[in-house]
Amino acid sequence: FDPTTPRQPHHTPKAKSVIWLHMAGAPSTLDLFDHKPELIKLAGTPLPDSFGKDLKTATDGGVGNLYASKRTWKQHGESGAWVSDLLPNIAKQVDDIAFLKGSKTEGSTHVIASLKLHTAGLVPGRPALGSWVQYGLGSANPDLPAFVVLPTGVGA
Repeated sequence: FDPTTPRQPHHTPKAKSVIWLHMAGAPSTLDLFDHKPELIKLAGTPLPDSFGKDLKTATDGGVGNLYASKRTWKQHGESGAWVSDLLPNIAKQVDDIAFLKGSKTEGSTHVIASLKLHTAGLVPGRPALGSWVQYGLGSANPDLPAFVVLPTGVGA
């Protein structure tokens, strides 16, 4: 059994390829694609228990008051996707973009959230998203890696 051998997918694919960009340090999705009307209403108030009573923080002071994006928001395309005024050209393409908005984390730090996003766990060394895609679909070329992870250079 060669794990890099391409396999038939469970469903007919609509895309020929996927480029996953996780850009640590990029603008927050709360300023780009993640319109939060309730957060705008609650801006300046303490974090309600229902939002994260047991949220672990990296600071001794815990979580401060809620802060909302100051961007202007509009719905675009047939999908009605919300996009801020920061991305007027991308707003024209929303019906060709997949927005994944189902992530959840136990922590409030970027390190914890990134580890959970890429590996679904908090233990370093678990298989990442690219390895699961290779496991499920194989590789189109046995002479090239099926996926590549580029380090940020921070701490390297």
